[in-house]
Amino acid sequence: MKVLIVTNNFPPIIDGVGDYSFELYKRLKDKGINIHVAIKKQNEVIKYINEEGLQNEVFSIIKKWNFFECISLFRFITRSKYDSLCLQYVPYSFSKYGTPISLLMLFILCRLSGIKVFVFFHEVSVRSFGLGIKSSFLSIIQRTIAWAICMLSNSVATSIDLYKKFLFPFRALIIPIPPNFAISPLNNSFKDENLIICFTNRYCSTIGSAVNNLIKKGYTVKLVLIGKANAIKENEIISEIQSNQFEDFIVVDKNFDKKHIEDVFSKAGIYVQLEPEVNYIKSGISFKSGTLAAAMSASCCIIGTAGDMTNMQILKDGINFIEVDGSSVTAIESSIENIFSDNNLKQSLRAGSYTVYQNYLSWSNSINKYLNFLNLNE
Repeated sequence: MKVLIVTNNFPPIIDGVGDYSFELYKRLKDKGINIHVAIKKQNEVIKYINEEGLQNEVFSIIKKWNFFECISLFRFITRSKYDSLCLQYVPYSFSKYGTPISLLMLFILCRLSGIKVFVFFHEVSVRSFGLGIKSSFLSIIQRTIAWAICMLSNSVATSIDLYKKFLFPFRALIIPIPPNFAISPLNNSFKDENLIICFTNRYCSTIGSAVNNLIKKGYTVKLVLIGKANAIKENEIISEIQSNQFEDFIVVDKNFDKKHIEDVFSKAGIYVQLEPEVNYIKSGISFKSGTLAAAMSASCCIIGTAGDMTNMQILKDGINFIEVDGSSVTAIESSIENIFSDNNLKQSLRAGSYTVYQNYLSWSNSINKYLNFLNLNE
């Protein structure tokens, strides 16, 4: 079977779904699958493809996501004799307004031509409640498009139970997101016990204040903010660090080299992820995050918030992560301090987080599920 992954971004563009698509392509290829990738046309991606010698398998050919380009993509699919299409779906990746209706044309043409369609929903829609009339209306449109995609697909999958509920009444396979980079957990003696990492886009002032209080108590702590944030968020963080004189112990790491990020995760002792509460809606840490999976693969102690995206059947407070109130400086501070002072707790959390990675978040588990999803085990 000849399979084409369709996605919006690809390395070296810094993008979670793009990295995921690249890893998926490599690992399915290693399984002997005849698999290629079609992506949006971008000069830096084309340069990377040529440098890596991937020009016969990765095609940067889509100028803009619209009806005409979808028809052109369909012609490429039929001309190249692909049997299956596997689309990595995020509403805003395929439409500026998050309403990629043009994709329906692509799916209709594929199904009429006997080409199988498989869709992985990295996101489904914005929330349908608590966010005002405009967001509720947009949610209805996005959910309707998602349902139409499900109707036109041979099979669909997503990463978390909440998104599965969004897709109801259609059945979706759950495939949690693995790490987007390779990390081997170091022997604990090589861990930097005092190194705390946080995804830059998820930093909030309560984390900085908690670390500052620990410094005042005499702890030697370093907080590294890793990963790319939008310019506004990054400027806000830098301004806060400077105004509070946190420069000595909070670092905004702008080195986005994959190997560097792998090294930082491998050495880190604690990973903090506080998902924001929006209009009384708590989302929490979840298995849609490749960054969380990376931290667990590195056997970090996890501190995070919980909500309707969190699988509490697997993620257990005090066993494989510590649940905190993201708005409470005291809760975050005491959680970090408990890990520093209680070696048994520290080792237990590390073992617990790595066990979750092994059992649910490894690429080997994900690929086995993908083979079933794409009907490639037959």
